[in-house]
Amino acid sequence: MLRKKKGAVQAKDMGAKKISESAQRIKLLRESLSDKQIDFANRLKVTQPMVSAWEAGRDTPSSAFFIRLGSLAS
Repeated sequence: MLRKKKGAVQAKDMGAKKISESAQRIKLLRESLSDKQIDFANRLKVTQPMVSAWEAGRDTPSSAFFIRLGSLAS
């Protein structure tokens, strides 16, 4: 359901864009490591469904996981 306030709709759209960008970056990182989702999950000590949710934009990692992701990228 869309809200009638123009600002509320714009804020909602901006949030979706951030999730999408994060999801794309996570997937690109995983692929650059030539990992399958299960391998990537094992590196981060999370489950494969969690990696899948991150890549699909259904969930986002906590700040602690972003730090781990950054260490994998270097």
